[in-house]
Amino acid sequence: MKGATKSPKVDAWGHDNLANDLARRLRDGGKLWTWTNLTVGAWSGPRPDIMSFARWRYDNPQIAAFEIKVQRSDLLSDLNSDKWRKYLEHCQSVTFAMPHGLATKDEIPAECGVMFRTGRGWRTERRPTNIGSPCSIQAMAKLLTCHPDREPYPGMDKWQADAERQRCQDKFRQQAGHRFGHALARLASDVAEGKDPAEEARKRADQIIAEARAEAETIAADIKPLLAALGIPESSGSYAVKDAVRRAITDLSADGRVQRAEGAIAEIERALARAKSSLSPEAIGA
Repeated sequence: MKGATKSPKVDAWGHDNLANDLARRLRDGGKLWTWTNLTVGAWSGPRPDIMSFARWRYDNPQIAAFEIKVQRSDLLSDLNSDKWRKYLEHCQSVTFAMPHGLATKDEIPAECGVMFRTGRGWRTERRPTNIGSPCSIQAMAKLLTCHPDREPYPGMDKWQADAERQRCQDKFRQQAGHRFGHALARLASDVAEGKDPAEEARKRADQIIAEARAEAETIAADIKPLLAALGIPESSGSYAVKDAVRRAITDLSADGRVQRAEGAIAEIERALARAKSSLSPEAIGA
């Protein structure tokens, strides 16, 4: 076999970490189930690092085996002993997965698939050939009775999750920085003009409250004729108003004034909503 130049990042991957990383990649999109370190057949039978099963191919079931290698000596030992052929007793294909630079695809038997892990994710260098025995009922039953691997975020690799987390943090810092900068600039302007920041804040709050009360009074004045038309007191609550409106609809359902009554209902509800919004603590304290 020809040697391969080893990537400086190969040693950064541990066997189990690389296996879990590939299993997450295979589950991406929800089309495959995966099992890690599960024995097929007898208890002393072969134990691939990963097995996958297509969730929607029950008419032509295929179990794929994946062998993870992080050391070149371990890879060469398995290839020389043909250990991987034992997986074909129960699986239909075998793929060797390793960090990029550990070996070349030409060093791997032509029947086997080859996948390389680079800094940007997994790359399929060659797809495997289905040469194993037909999938047996026993093998399928073994897989389906053992819980497949699960992931809190099955559609996202760790590096993708880290990138998304960093993006959200940066966006939050940017937005918080803008708000803080605006408040700081306004405070600096008040100080430069000789204004008391606390007093200016109180004035702004009083102005907001006064505007909200004025709008509420205007809305209340608009509602008075509608309440009079319904024959209910001006101090009536929203439930009493709605109940009066429902009774009015019932009374008017026999003539042509139903549409006008429905318009009055909509106007009352909009006016009540505006009044409630204007007098809410959130609006007053904004």
